[in-house]
Amino acid sequence: DKIGRKPTALIGAVGMTVAGILSSFDKGYWYFFVMKLFTGAFQGFGVGPAVVLSGEIPPIKYRALALSGNSLAYGVGILITGAIAYLTLEAYGWEGIVLASTLAFSPSILFLALADE
Repeated sequence: DKIGRKPTALIGAVGMTVAGILSSFDKGYWYFFVMKLFTGAFQGFGVGPAVVLSGEIPPIKYRALALSGNSLAYGVGILITGAIAYLTLEAYGWEGIVLASTLAFSPSILFLALADE
């Protein structure tokens, strides 16, 4: 709470995006492993505050709907990402899948930057 939820979520989102993009470059197993560690660390750093913000921004009447919608969207996003990865793996390789899924997430940075605290 010292720096606030919004800056914490922004740092996490930017960190996940940068580490995700860097992990799409094939430089060997250990490079990929370290980049995924950074991605996971930033995910833990940013996702919690982002969920809290999604529950605090809407009016009280719609907070439960916003939080359940957040959870639903996360689950649906995982299913869609898995299906797309399965269907496009041969054409683009794992590097392309990692890059595409990271770039699909990147608009959340703009959303967080424009959101109220």
